[in-house]
Amino acid sequence: MRKSVFRLLSGILLSVLWASLAWSNIGDVTAVIDGPGQQVAGLAWDGRHLWVTDASGAKIYQLDPRSGAVLKSFSSPGPLPTGLAWDGQYLWCADDQLNRLFQIDTVAGDMQQMLSLSTTRPMGLCFRNGSPIYLDSGADLIREMDLATGNASQQFATPADECWGLDWDGRYFWVSDAGRNEISAMDPEYREVVMILPAPTHRSAGIAFGGEFLWIADAQENRIYQIQVHGEERFGLWNRRNIRVVYTVSTENRGSSTMYLRTYFAVPPETPFQTLLTDVQFSPEPQQLTQDIFGQKIAVILDTLAPGQIRYYSWDVAAAVSSARYFYLPDRVTSEEDIPGEVRALYLRDGSKYRITDPVIKDAVAQAIGDETRYYWKVRRIHDYVIEHLEYYNDGHWDDAPTVLSGGSGSCSEYTMSFIAMCRAAGIPARYEAGGHIRGELPYEDTVFHRWAQVYFPGVGWVPVDCTWDDRDDPVDQARYFGGYANGVLATTIGGGASNYLSWYYNVRQVSSGGKRKSRKRMTFYSYTPTAVQRSSKAAPPEIWQLLNYPNPFNGETVILVRVS
Repeated sequence: MRKSVFRLLSGILLSVLWASLAWSNIGDVTAVIDGPGQQVAGLAWDGRHLWVTDASGAKIYQLDPRSGAVLKSFSSPGPLPTGLAWDGQYLWCADDQLNRLFQIDTVAGDMQQMLSLSTTRPMGLCFRNGSPIYLDSGADLIREMDLATGNASQQFATPADECWGLDWDGRYFWVSDAGRNEISAMDPEYREVVMILPAPTHRSAGIAFGGEFLWIADAQENRIYQIQVHGEERFGLWNRRNIRVVYTVSTENRGSSTMYLRTYFAVPPETPFQTLLTDVQFSPEPQQLTQDIFGQKIAVILDTLAPGQIRYYSWDVAAAVSSARYFYLPDRVTSEEDIPGEVRALYLRDGSKYRITDPVIKDAVAQAIGDETRYYWKVRRIHDYVIEHLEYYNDGHWDDAPTVLSGGSGSCSEYTMSFIAMCRAAGIPARYEAGGHIRGELPYEDTVFHRWAQVYFPGVGWVPVDCTWDDRDDPVDQARYFGGYANGVLATTIGGGASNYLSWYYNVRQVSSGGKRKSRKRMTFYSYTPTAVQRSSKAAPPEIWQLLNYPNPFNGETVILVRVS
């Protein structure tokens, strides 16, 4: 009785969700169906109905996608049915225990033929151009099967090491990852991940493409989710968290004469992925607020330091930062002709760290791009070339791109400058973004910082590309920051090259005359809870007075931050 009521309520909910499908965004759940058996595994879409395998009960079900009602069911030919696919006439089922592939007549549920598979764990299954393609979870491979010989005609790596579901939409493969609970779109020609969606499941299993949406099975919760995969929005945000960030530069005059100091701070910007919850508070107050040639806001502080004197310059801001993914497939990117003139003018320039006419850069671009003509794949090939040819090594240098590519190693700034140089040499506008990065538990102090790139994709806009963080082993991790952000980053700077205020620096640049300057920089991240401030003409005295001494009471000069609550 309880399950019947649940199915009735699910049917009503599905009708409402189906009607609102047109207003959903990419990655949104638009319907949820209760699994018909005990453990949903494989899924297939025949154009009208959803087919489901029950791995625990060794059964196959046909479902009404609107209500979730069971229209038909029959026993599976094998004891552990996993992958399921529709070839236009017959249903095909992969069995994980027997390592067999069964062709099934859905009218009576009869097996038509049985084929052996060269695999240890057949999971996902689909059909492309008349050939079955199955996911070998034991070997982490996707294999295409020749029906005439029964052998694998070609194979390539899965996005990660715990992928269970596979389907084909006529242009891209879709793969569900049970370990990371993600959904990846893979290009069949390049065999690379081109889009990553967060899955709403606890244990992603079978996946089926149904036109404007995907169906994905949750093997742990025994539910089936419908997810929107097409739409006009460019990106999605999740895992938002609020942080407070304090950036401090301590500067000492170690010389015997007076120092005249200019400090140029990059002012953290508002971006689609970063919302400032408070104004940026400077200490001391800047004498000037301006912007550089790339539109980056700059705060200018002028000061004089006597011999032996130490000063502290800082800013303090609260911000909401999110994990983010750009949701677009390569076909959405248009051609070079659609790049605005002002973007070309600013972000195809050469610079001392780029040297885009150097033979090393020209040769690297030729090797990376080859005869590729499609804009998206030019960028992707340059990205892949950089992560294949560089090893991460931070020696404190910022060598130019030809030197870095010749040496084969570099810091995040050097990865970024090499990537930008190659893009610009290929006629692709690129720039950099930079700031601080949380690498541990809060509160966290960052003294290393981080820099990554942005590329202009016509038809999409500016998209982040982080070759340093994409320098990983699994295909999905090599695409994670090709259009992705982490929620542990606060961006302070967006620039194209040598800024008239920051030069090649980011976060801050200091220029001095006289004396001898020694500076230390750190960005400290704290958790932050926004509070509503209420003002009254008859305000009660504060309940708590709190004095925070920073950086410590034993320096020659200290700053006291007062908090009243």
